[in-house]
Amino acid sequence: MERTTRRGRDRGVILSALAAAVAVVLLLGPTSAFAAGHSRTFGHADRPVITGTTTVGAVLTARPARWAPTPSSWTFQWRRNGTVIAGATGSRYRLARRDAGKRLTVAVSGHRAGFAAVTRTSVRTASILQPFDSVSAPALRGRAAVGGTLSLTNATAWSPAARLEYRWFADGRQIAGAADDTLVVGAAQLGSRITASVRASRAGRVTTTRTAAPTPVVGAASAVQTFDGGTVSGAWSPADADEYRLSGVVTVGTLSLAPGTRILVDPGSTIQVAGSLQALGTASAPVTIESSAPVPAAGDWAGLVALAGATISLQHTEVSDTTRAVSTAGAADSISIRDSTMRRSADGLRIRQGGFTLERSAVDGGVEAWRPDAPSTDGDPLIITNDVLTGGPLFVSSRNTSSTAPPVVVEGNRISDVDSPGPLQHSTESGTVYPMLIVDQALRPSNLTGNEIVGDSVNAIALSGTLVEDWTVPTTGPQFVIDGECCGGGMLEVAPGVRLRVPAGATLKMADRAALWVSGDLAVTGTPSAPAVLTSADDDSAGLPTSVGDVPSTGSWVGVTARFGGVVELSWARIDYAQLDLSAFEGTADVTDSQLLHSEYSDSVRRGSADIERSTLEGGLSVHRSSAQDDPTARLVVRHDVITGGPLVVLSENADPASTPIVVEDNEVGDLVPHTAGVEPTYAIQIWDAALRPSFLTGNSMSGAGQRAFAIGGSLQEDWTLPSDSWHYVLSSAFWPFSDVADPGPSTDPDTALTVTAGHTLSLPAGSVLKVERSVHSDDIEHVFVRGAVATTGTDSEPAIMTTVADDSVGGDLNGDGSASTPIAGEWSGLVVQGAGSIPDSGLDVRYG
Repeated sequence: MERTTRRGRDRGVILSALAAAVAVVLLLGPTSAFAAGHSRTFGHADRPVITGTTTVGAVLTARPARWAPTPSSWTFQWRRNGTVIAGATGSRYRLARRDAGKRLTVAVSGHRAGFAAVTRTSVRTASILQPFDSVSAPALRGRAAVGGTLSLTNATAWSPAARLEYRWFADGRQIAGAADDTLVVGAAQLGSRITASVRASRAGRVTTTRTAAPTPVVGAASAVQTFDGGTVSGAWSPADADEYRLSGVVTVGTLSLAPGTRILVDPGSTIQVAGSLQALGTASAPVTIESSAPVPAAGDWAGLVALAGATISLQHTEVSDTTRAVSTAGAADSISIRDSTMRRSADGLRIRQGGFTLERSAVDGGVEAWRPDAPSTDGDPLIITNDVLTGGPLFVSSRNTSSTAPPVVVEGNRISDVDSPGPLQHSTESGTVYPMLIVDQALRPSNLTGNEIVGDSVNAIALSGTLVEDWTVPTTGPQFVIDGECCGGGMLEVAPGVRLRVPAGATLKMADRAALWVSGDLAVTGTPSAPAVLTSADDDSAGLPTSVGDVPSTGSWVGVTARFGGVVELSWARIDYAQLDLSAFEGTADVTDSQLLHSEYSDSVRRGSADIERSTLEGGLSVHRSSAQDDPTARLVVRHDVITGGPLVVLSENADPASTPIVVEDNEVGDLVPHTAGVEPTYAIQIWDAALRPSFLTGNSMSGAGQRAFAIGGSLQEDWTLPSDSWHYVLSSAFWPFSDVADPGPSTDPDTALTVTAGHTLSLPAGSVLKVERSVHSDDIEHVFVRGAVATTGTDSEPAIMTTVADDSVGGDLNGDGSASTPIAGEWSGLVVQGAGSIPDSGLDVRYG
């Protein structure tokens, strides 16, 4: 018999237990096995710590704190204001612009075999700050000598605007009490080098300090030359005087200013240039012309005034503390300003006559430049490029129409803070102040690119004048608005041979009373998802906001007019809030899949070609083809449209049977203005055609308010059976006033409602009613001439009836006046048979003729 020791028994028990554990692991998996009672918990797990600078662009680092025992691995998840940041699962996170103004946390999870995972979340960071979009690079200007004045230039060029603090230093030691952007150098600074810093702060932005380069060693007080009025000429230089002091009205004959020349002007004084002023500084040694006041301010002195024939040339020159930095008081010869600064100017630059160039300069108070229409200005340049304009708009007006005049060039400028009040805020025709307004009778938008508008409620550029080159309205950048200078009219004309295009997603806005005349081509071509839009400047539903609190209203601008060969093409377009959304006079209008909305009057095409399909027109539509129109193939097509608020009126006086037929098919007309007593009735559809072909006038319907009547007339050029549809038909020439022909001839008499021409038949079914309008001419009646045949299937018991529109006993009250009118014998001519014409002996009841 086998004997078993105690040690053997214990070993067997252990082996059995291990086998059972292995079986559990194999059956449930290792995780389940630990979860079943073998996982442990960390004894200690502190919150993680976030280190790093809380500024956009900086990197934050998550550091796990004390854990016991130490995890073998970590996982991280960053959150922004409590919301998980997708993809931010590392220990480091770079702050992005979208984090600005938010507070971040990080959740850290520790992992170790045999231990349940634990997650700890950090304390929130401070609110994330964003650096300034642009910072200043201040520089010191002025005389580094005892008694001299030093100024910080370019100190305010921060975006967005910031609260600024100034500090001045002499050899690194702060100068007590010096906290402005200027410093009068004292005796205590003699022999030292002076510098200054500007500290910018703003909520949500990183407080930033920039320091100017130090001056040369401060010298002793030196010579000053003084001029009290009178005329000055010659050459001034810092080698001759540390400063030049001017007071009263000083007239410049011929004067040149060397680099580093400093001029102090007493308050109330003026420098007027009768001959030539040349101030040619350098970047390191600019010419400075500024107020002598202890605390200089805008408006201290008048500024530089160019008299008739004068020339002013400024380069690396600073003109400060003026009412107007540079202006003209007559037809100056030329004004040239390059790489210069016009600081603390109440009214900026105002150049009314003379060639003008402004390049790479900074101007406070805005810029106004004019070029009149005179032969003397044909060679004058008008160039404003790469400038920084603050506190006033940029207004340019060129009336010169000469083909030899240099193009207006306005490119690469930065315009800001125009909302701030200023006398140079030039009023437009609409009364709105735009940051940039260009009026040019030879408008070339390719020379108006790269301009930026910053910090204004209206981010828009206003244009008017005559477009003389092809232009596509941009879909990005500032909003373009058609508006003109005060009392000059807000009108843009597209010259012959020129194409203006408004593409998908673009919006061209129109200020109050503005108009768009098209003698060339206008293409407003969008897509179903991105229409192209022409609308009121008060309409903020499209483009950038330009309303300044106003709401759009019907008829706020004049509308689009194709004239004298001009072509307007609309496809997936919207024209809104005009007096007349679209009109054409001897022009062409092609409209498909578009909306012409909130029109005060009916859209109109006169003596032109029109193809209007699958579109919505509010306010009605009138189309006219003259007998004098040279092209008998001109198309008049109105098809598959919805026309509301006014009738569809088509008038063709072209009697050529070979002319292209008028096509008016499958339109829906509705919501007409109810009839007013004493006023001629408005029928939903009114067609008078000197070559009438009713087979091209089918499928039309009516909805909403108004008279369900189809007025038709003209000279019938095909057989026609009066339709048995939902319309009531009225023979009428009542809308002849659309005509511009004084003597249309016997076949198109102004009171001829209908002429049935030889070889053609008007057929009237039994029971049908055909009414005839009362004449709108007091001395005549409406006529129906029969030179072909009138036939009917009527019988004595069910005749076809022809009667006056005033007869409400059959066919309803088509003139919509209730009992105000009653039929009278002789109200129309009856059937006037001419030549071989014929009418039926029976089955036709002719009343009141």
